Amino acid sequence: MLTQSKFSRTTGVDVYLGAWDRTDATEKNQQIIFVSKKNVIVHENWVRSAIINDISLIKLPVPIEFNGS
Repeated sequence: MLTQSKFSRTTGVDVYLGAWDRTDATEKNQQIIFVSKKNVIVHENWVRSAIINDISLIKLPVPIEFNGS
């Protein structure tokens, strides 16, 4: 997965899969996976002040469960 580099400064991020409304925790077929900072790879030439190379890779810690919807 790809994201902005600025999000990688936290302890981790929640990744929402299959969600139409992430504010609805009861939404059918929604998966929420917490990804710790150790699984976020920030672009080596990221320049925060200039927003250059503002991209990171996220490695999901678990396989994605496809549910057909």
